[in-house]
Amino acid sequence: MKITYILNAFPVLTQTWIPLEVQELLSLGHEVEVIALGPGTAGGSRAAAGIPCRVLPSGSAASRLSAVTHHVAWKLRSPVRYFRTLFSVLARADRQSLALFLSAPRVASMARANQAHWLHSHFADQAAEMAMLVSMLSGIPWSFTPHAHDLWHQPRRLPDKVSRATFVAAISEHNRRWCLERFGALGREHFPLVRVGIDTARFSRSRPGAGDEPAASEPLRVLSVGRLIAKKGHDLLLQAGRLAAGRDRPLEIRIAGEGPDEPRLRETAAEAPGSGCTVEFLGPLDNDGVMAELARADIFALACRRDPGGDMDGIPVSLMEAMAMELPVVTTGLSGIPELVEDGVHGRLVEPEDVVGLAKALADLADMPPGERRAMGRAGRAKVQAGFDCRGSAAELERQIRRRLESAGAGDDDR
Repeated sequence: MKITYILNAFPVLTQTWIPLEVQELLSLGHEVEVIALGPGTAGGSRAAAGIPCRVLPSGSAASRLSAVTHHVAWKLRSPVRYFRTLFSVLARADRQSLALFLSAPRVASMARANQAHWLHSHFADQAAEMAMLVSMLSGIPWSFTPHAHDLWHQPRRLPDKVSRATFVAAISEHNRRWCLERFGALGREHFPLVRVGIDTARFSRSRPGAGDEPAASEPLRVLSVGRLIAKKGHDLLLQAGRLAAGRDRPLEIRIAGEGPDEPRLRETAAEAPGSGCTVEFLGPLDNDGVMAELARADIFALACRRDPGGDMDGIPVSLMEAMAMELPVVTTGLSGIPELVEDGVHGRLVEPEDVVGLAKALADLADMPPGERRAMGRAGRAKVQAGFDCRGSAAELERQIRRRLESAGAGDDDR
């Protein structure tokens, strides 16, 4: 199959699962190209190396002239599709949708040049809207994978995107239920479960450099990885760490990530010196840096919560990576997280915003014999290998695409 991904940007440092998914599809023998609406972030992802990617040109005079040429070409090639697409955009009276439509014929031409059998997008925002417009123009079937904030904030034209997509891949049963509650008339088959996956072969405690248990006099190392924003709950973790730590139970909390809440978090971290809890901010880390920190950590903690705007995590990839590295985890029972973490088996689950419960969970794991923590870690790795490995996730996405193509009689024929 020839698959074209339409993404907001590529690669993005915090979206490691996308290049992994693409690489696995390539390894399965498919031709995959990425069309990005904007450039990727510095550092990107090592997994993105070798993935064909074209970035939509910026708004230069030559780019605008080229866009006009593509509009004329599609108007002549498929006038019914062109005007149906245009009228659907005009009916919205939405400036952003119109801006996307101005670039859609160019992207459609790029997908046609790829001889794409299928379009896929991640997130239910402008990339999915672009994929929808390209599909309307070209007739190429499409799908998309919504994740978290892009669903909870219900972006523009969400009902259109959901109904026009050939299927919508749900990363969790929680997301699937959310979609079915709102779009149940489309049926369960419209929302297949396609997990986000990680490379469990790479995230492995057996890799060289994986750490041992700290000496009795050393603090227990608690790692948290995530953007420094409200929904990650780093402030709750800092408060809980102070409650859990003490002279006989020193803790070192290490936080990897960057974001707008960093100044406030640093103030919180400095509020109680001498409490037995030390804090270090590590800044943004690439995959290698994250793996190195996971190898040295004893516990992984992520105090996920719903932020004031209603945003929350789906199933954080950082939890999967920590469990793959055989770390017991402390987190909350929010959204799809209980589908990954079982309380008492892989670590501890507490209620969101429960600082006392979070502190007790940290203290329980800190006081647990090292062998029991290691057993939790091994159980966590087995869980991720069984249900959250990128190979299985990509294979399921391929199965869903192939099933739809075969039912439509498209097969692998070139377009």
